[in-house]
Amino acid sequence: MALSPHVFGQWLFSHEEDGARVYRPRDGQFSPSRRPRDGFDIAADGTFRAYAPGRGDASSASDARWRLAAAPGRIEIAKGDGPVTRTLEIVDAAPGVLKVRG
Repeated sequence: MALSPHVFGQWLFSHEEDGARVYRPRDGQFSPSRRPRDGFDIAADGTFRAYAPGRGDASSASDARWRLAAAPGRIEIAKGDGPVTRTLEIVDAAPGVLKVRG
């Protein structure tokens, strides 16, 4: 099963909703936050870059690869040829919003 083209992009955490984490495009409008937002980039070529709050409120980036999981609507994240370190369930993908679990 192929992913929706709306999955691909640069995403920042926006809020939680119905047990899913809601992400919006990195260049979108966000309400002020007391701390940096985590996020990730998902590219159609299989690259994945995760962003997490680091020291001094600066983000640190971690590069990985994604691939389709055996379960529909899920992608697996792994560093290089290493083991899967994270699985994301794509709950919804639409223009301007991505909802995931995991």
